[in-house]
Amino acid sequence: MVKSATRTLRVLEFFSERQSPANVGEVSQALALPQSSASSLLHSMQKSGYLSYDARSRSFMPTMRVAQLGSWLPSQMFGEVNPIEIIQHIHHKTGELVFLGLQNDMMIQYVHVVQSTHPIRFDAKPGWLRPILHCAVGRALMAVRPDREIQGIVRRSNVETDNPAFRIRPSAMMEILGEARRRGYVQTENLLTKGAAVIAVPLPHSAGQPHAAIGIGGPVERIRSTRKEILAALVAAFGPIDAFALLKRHAASELAR
Repeated sequence: MVKSATRTLRVLEFFSERQSPANVGEVSQALALPQSSASSLLHSMQKSGYLSYDARSRSFMPTMRVAQLGSWLPSQMFGEVNPIEIIQHIHHKTGELVFLGLQNDMMIQYVHVVQSTHPIRFDAKPGWLRPILHCAVGRALMAVRPDREIQGIVRRSNVETDNPAFRIRPSAMMEILGEARRRGYVQTENLLTKGAAVIAVPLPHSAGQPHAAIGIGGPVERIRSTRKEILAALVAAFGPIDAFALLKRHAASELAR
C-alpha cells in the first residue's frame, strides 16, 4: 500500500466527516500524523488544487475539484436516485446517524456517513466493514436476492467465519428476510452493537455496480419511538421512488412462484 496515497485519501475522508475548515494541528491529531508530515501533505494537496488555504485562519478546506471527482457516480450507480441527497434529507429530519453501505464481497463497507446530532448516539466511520448477514444494511441487500442465492451466501458465511456466534441456519435467515420483505424495510436491534438499532432499505441497483443500501441508526428505544417519523423521512427523501418497493416487489415475485 502506498503510504502517501493512503494519507491523501484519509485527509479527504476527514474533511467529508468534519464538513468545515481545519488547520494543520487538527488534521495531525485526527490522522495521528506528525505535524510536519500533515503540513507537507496539506500544502501538497493545496498546490494540486484539491485544498484551498486561508492565511488568516491558517486553515484548509477542500475545493470544488474534489466534489467534481465523483459527481458522475450517483447517476451511474443509482440512476434517478441520489443517495447523498437522500442521506442529507433523512439526517435533517431525524438528526440520527445515516450512512450508505456498499457490498464488498461478504462484507458491507460504509462509504458515506453523517453522524447523529443527538447527545446520546452511536457513531460510525467511513471504511468500516460489517458482515453482510449480521448488519441491517447487509440484510436489506440480501432480502432482494433470489432465495437460492441467499442460502448459498449463508452457507459460505458459515464456513468462512471463525466466530461461532456469526453462524446462522439458512432457514432462520430466510425467516428474518421474509419479515423484511413483508414490511418493506429491515430493522435490527442489538445485532453488532449492544443498545443500537438500525433501519435500512436497499437502493435501486444498476448492472455492473455494487449493491447499496441506506441505514439509519441510534439507541434502540429512540429508534423504536421514532420509527414512524424515520419511515416518513425515507418516503419523502426518495421522492417519486417508493423507498420500500424493492423489498415488497421481491416478496410478491417470490410468492407468485
